[in-house]
Amino acid sequence: MHTIRLSKYDTQMALSEMKNEDNRFFTSDLLLFYMLWPILIVPKEIQFFLLLPIALMLVKKHKIYFDLLSFFLGSYVWVYVFSIVANLTTRSSEFTRILAAINSLSIWVLAIVFYLIFKNTQLPMKNFIKIGFINYLLLIAIWAVSMVIHSLTSLGALSFLGRTLYYTETFNQEVVARFVGLMDYSNLIVMFCLFFYPLYFMHVRQFTSKIVQLLFLVIGIFPLISSYSRSGYLVFGAATAIGVVYYLYKSLNREVFYFGAFLTLSVALALFYTADLNSAVRLQVEELLTAREGSNDSRTIILAESIDLTMQDSPITGMGIKDNSSTGYPLGSHSTFIGFFYKTGTLGLMLGTWLFVFINLKILLLKSTLDRKILSVFIFMMPLIFIVEDIDGANWLICLYFVFVAVLFNDSNWKT
Repeated sequence: MHTIRLSKYDTQMALSEMKNEDNRFFTSDLLLFYMLWPILIVPKEIQFFLLLPIALMLVKKHKIYFDLLSFFLGSYVWVYVFSIVANLTTRSSEFTRILAAINSLSIWVLAIVFYLIFKNTQLPMKNFIKIGFINYLLLIAIWAVSMVIHSLTSLGALSFLGRTLYYTETFNQEVVARFVGLMDYSNLIVMFCLFFYPLYFMHVRQFTSKIVQLLFLVIGIFPLISSYSRSGYLVFGAATAIGVVYYLYKSLNREVFYFGAFLTLSVALALFYTADLNSAVRLQVEELLTAREGSNDSRTIILAESIDLTMQDSPITGMGIKDNSSTGYPLGSHSTFIGFFYKTGTLGLMLGTWLFVFINLKILLLKSTLDRKILSVFIFMMPLIFIVEDIDGANWLICLYFVFVAVLFNDSNWKT
């Protein structure tokens, strides 16, 4: 009898300790997010050596179980390994480009490890949302400081500790201050917003005042606007619109929602045709697409040279190592899918494309709470921006993408 009581007491103590662990803001499971800004602001090569010990510590703490997605990821990595080794033996490349290929391969492996860890780790979601909110607030603070300094000094560029806060360039025939936020390049601001704006929203909607909520949500969009990323505007705008519609659908009475949706759509269609908005919208899209013609030209050259060289030399398994194009930028860059084809050929392109198809199909089938659905919309939209951006353009980017996918897939994180 005494033994049974002791067992019950031990069980209660263990459950109490688990509850206390969940209530603590600082927990090792969220170390990646506590360390996020130190990782963001260091060069890409150093990011790997900050991410690696975090992954090793979490692997030691948690069990890892493989699934179908990790099979696709692993298959792509093996094709990448083969391509690098094959091209090292058949052609010469600059040593710096070989190191870059090794870094790229290594970060894919590390991203798989992070995915496997987080897909089976139940996170303290209140703290996860809170640290996401804090990280987004830091982005807003850095943006505000950058824009104030620019407006007061008219400096053409500003750096801190060797990292760029902003620089000026021509956008749609106007000189603008393009926000970089200490990251490797400005389009990473878009990626950061796609990850963390949903968490920022989840925390902000807990505020009691609707006016304060609206103020915070509007201010939160300014860093993305100042990135002057055309693809970012389109993808973030579409994700936000879908998220707003779903939020209203879940929050309002069904009859009120359908009536409001019908009224809004009717007014929009009437204005579109009677006020000749069709021409105005077409003009705005054309201006957006041609706002940075130099970028368009360099992307076109990189795309053409990458496809031509791969088709000529190694169409099945790719070139493995990114040599420089005539623009000075690496071949196979500025697009995840062109990168798949250049680095790993037709085989890698098929695996990489199916990887995103599989992820998005699974997202569509998720049983969703409101918070889970809002986050899933933004992660669902990310492959669209990968058409014109590299998923491994920064080491933290690919790791965070698969971490967020894992968090979404883990049902235990979303139990109410």
